[in-house]
This record gives sequence, structure tokens and C-alpha cells, in this order.
Amino acid sequence: MTIEDQIKAIEDEIQKTPYNKNTQHHIGKLKAKMARLKEEVVLRQMKSGGGGPGYAVKKSGHATVGSSDSRARGSPPS
Repeated sequence: MTIEDQIKAIEDEIQKTPYNKNTQHHIGKLKAKMARLKEEVVLRQMKSGGGGPGYAVKKSGHATVGSSDSRARGSPPS
């Protein structure tokens, strides 16, 4: 059984289990196990894929930067 199959099985079990006071501990354990498995999938992808999830930001336009002087706090602008 692959990790993806295990994650799918846990998700199915969480959906089938009614949430109440008696089952909330069991559901919490299932969610923790699912998070651990998802993290393992990401780590495996990073090892084999050469890098992690990346992103790119298109550079365009002008930037405006404002700074505040701590001595001018609370006083009206001059």
C-alpha cells in the first residue's frame, strides 16, 4: 500500500466516523497520522525532484517605501 493510498484510506475513515465526544480522540489521531504521511510525501518529492515547491514573482511597476521616525510618533506632521 503506497503512502497516497494510506492517506486516502485515512480520509475515508475520517469521513465515515461521526464526530462526537467518544470519537474525537480517534479522529485527532487519524488527522495527525495523515499530516505525518503528507509531510513524508513532500520530503520524498524534495529529495527526488531536486528542490521544493518554488514560486516566481513578476517584477513590474514602481515601488514605494515609507519609513517612520520613532521620535515623530504622536506628534502632528510638520
